[in-house]
Amino acid sequence: MSWPRLIRKFCCYLKEIKNLCKLVFCRCHHYTSDNYLEGHLEALGALLEKVAATLETLILEGCQIHYSQLSATLPGLSHCSQLTTFYFGRNFMSMDALKDLLGHTSGLSKLSLETYPAPDESLNSLVHVDWEIFTPLRAELMRTLREVRQPRRIFIGPAPCPSCGSSPSEELELHLCC
Repeated sequence: MSWPRLIRKFCCYLKEIKNLCKLVFCRCHHYTSDNYLEGHLEALGALLEKVAATLETLILEGCQIHYSQLSATLPGLSHCSQLTTFYFGRNFMSMDALKDLLGHTSGLSKLSLETYPAPDESLNSLVHVDWEIFTPLRAELMRTLREVRQPRRIFIGPAPCPSCGSSPSEELELHLCC
């Protein structure tokens, strides 16, 4: 069975689950097909709306999500009042898109651990971070975030870290050497 067909069946199944509103953990990782993502992030946005009162952990890792796709989930994300962990590493976002994403997390006062990718503008032609460009952009993102709320633990940057080779793990242990 193809992924899109399987996902459609899964989405239909989700609609039938009576206790879906009690979901506390949601993970989507390493999906790379634009065909897969088309339309399914809208379903994810609707799911986030339904579980906003209980969701504590949201992991959207390495899905190669672009801002035009993510924007469908932002209203749902901004209502996830119990969210403590948001892992958004290994995706592709411009500086403006990351600022907008951070703005949508402004009301999430329980967030205690967050990861975000390096902005596209800091990547060179080999898709590696140019540290001279990245460092001031990361500082600007932190200023933007601090204008709307005080972050607890946050990682903005490439995974894995080119200095020590570590990545934020699934358990979200951060190595902030960079």
